[in-house]
Amino acid sequence: MITATTEAIEVMRAFMAKNELQGSVRIELQSTGCCDASLGLLLDSVRDGDIKEEIQGIVFVASPELINLTGDISITRNAGTDGMDFVVTSEKPISEWSGFGSCKLRVK
Repeated sequence: MITATTEAIEVMRAFMAKNELQGSVRIELQSTGCCDASLGLLLDSVRDGDIKEEIQGIVFVASPELINLTGDISITRNAGTDGMDFVVTSEKPISEWSGFGSCKLRVK
């Protein structure tokens, strides 16, 4: 249901360790302000009813409503950058721009 590349996991794990952060990585629907909605990542806690997927020690969560909207979700690291930029794509694209942009792992 939720997959992530080893490279994406390693970058997230290093960021969380360096900044002494804990929690789950929530996949959420976000507005970028200039285009249609996109999928983003937020360091958060698990909520009742969340769909959870642990991948190499990181727990990813999403609401059942989001999974129903998107289908399977894939997270990769944006190879064109040297930082914490990720591409989050879904089986059912949520907009015509799906997969074109990248996002960062946001912290509340």
